Amino acid sequence: MDWNQKVKELHCTTKECEYLARHTGPGKQPDYEVLTDILLRKSSNQFVPTPECNILILADRLFDLALGLKYYFYKYTNFNVLGVAASYADAEEITANHEVDLLIVCGYQACDRNYQVISMLRDKMGSNVVMWALLDGLIHSICVDNCIVYQFSKYEPIDDFIAYLLDKNLVYRLSI
Repeated sequence: MDWNQKVKELHCTTKECEYLARHTGPGKQPDYEVLTDILLRKSSNQFVPTPECNILILADRLFDLALGLKYYFYKYTNFNVLGVAASYADAEEITANHEVDLLIVCGYQACDRNYQVISMLRDKMGSNVVMWALLDGLIHSICVDNCIVYQFSKYEPIDDFIAYLLDKNLVYRLSI
């Protein structure tokens, strides 16, 4: 895979580009390229027709994996990933001029304030929320504490994740 081509196709926000710049260098392959390759290998690599919807991905610890998911959605679906937020402030900035249909929480968040993004988007926009993570006891308790009903294992094929989002109608915002 040509990583430079992938970066061009990502249409990164400024903060995402800054992250990429900090974590790449001469002769150094970024970890997220490996993670993106894993996502692609565990999928059909075929375009999946999906409704257009605005997605925000929240990830402070797994930012690289979230960028890989953003890339996958960009390449193989009609989903519009507004950005990957690493903090509450990032989420506010990214969503200031956009409606969010779906918030994907990528793993547990190191910063507890990030979980406030969930209630902000639910209250303000009626956004749906799904946890995309290793489904263990910690994730279960986080989901209970934050009323996250929908959960999907990040170790399952991405095609199955997309099918799950469609099957549960998570790509359509709730009426508020």
